[in-house]
Amino acid sequence: MLTDPAYTIDTKDLPVGALLPFDLRDPSGRLVHKAGLPITDNLLRRLRSMGVATVTVRGEMGSDSLESLPRPSFDPALIAEIHRRLDATVEVLTKTFRDLHNAAIIDITLLRNCIRSLTTHSRREAPAILSIIAHKAVGACAELAQAIAERSARLAFVSSVCGIGMGLGHESILNIGIASMLADVSHLRHADWYDERLRLRPEVTTTDGYLQHSVESAQLIAESTRVDYEIVETISQLQEIGDGSGVPLGIPSSLMLDNAKIVQIADIYLQLADPQLQDEPYFESDVLGYLIHQAGKGRFDREIVRGLIQTLSMYPVGAMVRLSDDSLAVVVQANPNNPFQPIVRTLESGGRVIDLSVSSLFIQGPAATASKPRKRISKQMLDVELWRPQVSLDQLQPN
Repeated sequence: MLTDPAYTIDTKDLPVGALLPFDLRDPSGRLVHKAGLPITDNLLRRLRSMGVATVTVRGEMGSDSLESLPRPSFDPALIAEIHRRLDATVEVLTKTFRDLHNAAIIDITLLRNCIRSLTTHSRREAPAILSIIAHKAVGACAELAQAIAERSARLAFVSSVCGIGMGLGHESILNIGIASMLADVSHLRHADWYDERLRLRPEVTTTDGYLQHSVESAQLIAESTRVDYEIVETISQLQEIGDGSGVPLGIPSSLMLDNAKIVQIADIYLQLADPQLQDEPYFESDVLGYLIHQAGKGRFDREIVRGLIQTLSMYPVGAMVRLSDDSLAVVVQANPNNPFQPIVRTLESGGRVIDLSVSSLFIQGPAATASKPRKRISKQMLDVELWRPQVSLDQLQPN
């Protein structure tokens, strides 16, 4: 049985004119709006005058009720807008990469505008937008520049949102985004690193050339653009590891830029969890748990991993989970106060919306479907360098 589950809605998200089929209560439980009555401007003004910023729906809601709630992660208009911005960013990046490959001087202003466009939405919407980006289908790329641009645009958004979640300033966010966009530009000089599907070959990741690609990218950017030195330095440090085991200099976390640590964490998260980069990625929650373990060993920054989890939620919007009653559910909203207890909708007939932070139910673990397969990270894999594909294959081989 559920123990009085609740669904919290920001009052600014209440749609004027809508007839909601449930009572609305303020955080103390007082009734502020009866079911079946329309949302009006007068109601919103009254709530503001009372200092009520959120209202709560108590009890279970069926799937019909869910359709009446503001749902950023499934709003067609938001999905279309994010797709448009992402496509525009990919187009700009593809041209930028071609220009860099041809030794042309590029204008960094266009990239800054792309970062501003991608990060326009508020921190509150970030988990839903990240879900939209993660589930956006990527068609066949016509050229290597486009394939790298697709991944770089996704990395730029995840890195920037992580920075926003950590409370960084505007200029830091822009620098993080631009560094993410340009980090792999040197790959254009190494088309043989990629297979016929324009995916990086695992065996390449142990070669001397690949282990120097961040420095090569930084040098190329320094020669071809007028950017802040911090951006160049950030790119050059992306293969360093906090415990000093990285390349090319083997510097410890204390000497790494925070921006480099943020881009690095976002890069590894995408590399392991993004379905656009591999046919069977790892479960998102497993990847976040893996990063927590690696941070505990000193390889990554604890605060940055914590910031990523706070932003994404341990079970990101759109993720499939199995609940403690063995039912399947999909995450429909992150819980900013507890990233381990999101709001979910069960997949049963007449599915319920459940706020797990006030429910007796809990998440047993992630789940997958035949059409969207994912794999687990086992305990014996926690110490393996999964972010280096060929190294991880070697480490997983039986002795």
